[in-house]
Amino acid sequence: MTCELPLKLGTPQAFARIQSFLRDAGYTEANLCRLLGIERICDFEQVDLNRLSRDTGESPLLSLLTRVFFLLREAPGSEIVSHIPADVLGSMQALDLLVSGDEKSTFESRVWLYPMEGLLLASDRNKNLPDAVFPAISPLSYRFLKRMGRSPAARALDLCSGSGVAALTLSQHCERVVASDVSVRAIHFARFNCQLNDRSNVAVLESDFYASLGGESFDRIVAHPPYVPSLSNAVVWRDGGATGEEPIRRIVEGLPQYLRSGGAFYAACGGFDTKENTFEQRVRSWLGSANGEFDVLFAVEFDKSPWQLAVNRSPNPAPDFPENRQLLLERFSEIGALNFVAGALVIERKLGTQPHRQPLTLRTQLSPLTDGACFDSFLGWWRWVCRPEAPQELAQLKPRLGSTLRVNITHVVNEQELLPIAFVVESLRPFHAETKVDPEIVQVLLRCDGKTSLVELFEMARAASLVPERFTSSIF
Repeated sequence: MTCELPLKLGTPQAFARIQSFLRDAGYTEANLCRLLGIERICDFEQVDLNRLSRDTGESPLLSLLTRVFFLLREAPGSEIVSHIPADVLGSMQALDLLVSGDEKSTFESRVWLYPMEGLLLASDRNKNLPDAVFPAISPLSYRFLKRMGRSPAARALDLCSGSGVAALTLSQHCERVVASDVSVRAIHFARFNCQLNDRSNVAVLESDFYASLGGESFDRIVAHPPYVPSLSNAVVWRDGGATGEEPIRRIVEGLPQYLRSGGAFYAACGGFDTKENTFEQRVRSWLGSANGEFDVLFAVEFDKSPWQLAVNRSPNPAPDFPENRQLLLERFSEIGALNFVAGALVIERKLGTQPHRQPLTLRTQLSPLTDGACFDSFLGWWRWVCRPEAPQELAQLKPRLGSTLRVNITHVVNEQELLPIAFVVESLRPFHAETKVDPEIVQVLLRCDGKTSLVELFEMARAASLVPERFTSSIF
């Protein structure tokens, strides 16, 4: 059942008045984190709810705004009136941001209002609503935004947009952005957030994925669709059909029509490795006959067995009966499910200048340092090395050690001495990667100073007997 919509769309003057007031009051992401004692705004679940009852040294106004809009507590009418100017309070009431109790003795906010990424955003805090607007500052959303490409683009599309946070973030470096969602409640919140942040280059459409977009195409498409397996699909922001893959599959199937040449798609999603194919290989098949035009890169964050997925699911306001779990397991078995993997999916459409190169299909591992720039730089590197002249140019590159490089050495005790027996090279950027190497390779790494070319390193290594005799420069 859909609940009555909070918030009202008002005049530009009312929105501007509120935005200016909150900004001048210091209601910013950095100030809230300091006031609440958290490192990042997405760490809100760690907030000490008693912290604001103590003297923190912050301004009374900022403390009031934090209690009302972030912690969603009632505030005495006298305190509201004494700290918020009458014209601002009037605008907040007109837009339904603040509602008053009997005889205005108390005020409260019906929505969660918080700063993030230089924006002010409203969403639901009660996720038990079937059509709840998922909070932009949840750890899931926070990680999705971090891993989304931020390079300039002409036209961008945010599917399953929810609060509109991804569209608003894209609007800072894209000429035009479309935010699309099937939920009437989400569309309402997204339009409110667009007006609150004065983003006239964002259009918000009620649409079942691409249905209302006509013939428009985009340079960038992003999506954070629901992907939890569900038989009921009762929870709009969470449920993704019996296997959890229905939304992401429909989105990927539309990329040949809606993603332009050279464009990129970024998503936070999940799906199954099956007996026949890995998830990323299955994603490629969803692209249909045009799949050779696309590079597919999937970075895993976590994985679960089918049984774990059916039994240990996220809290669901809809009834979750044991027989439903069995039906889910049967559906998983029908598709030959082996493992459920979740993470970041990036699909890039090849430029016309490289029509015949082999498309990339790759799985890698996310690290805490992986962001959108990591995906972009990796795919740029892939395009570079696929050029015919790349092998010759590669030999002249002058590598240097990355700041996240680690060499992990395992020692064992042998006759009362510690002896190194294993050397593992590890890095966290662009993705988490590690490989076991011979100890001699560590000596080669020490000479990667950004001034010595690969061919010179090879000659030095061969002269010092650090590489096997069979090694050629191309193998090196």
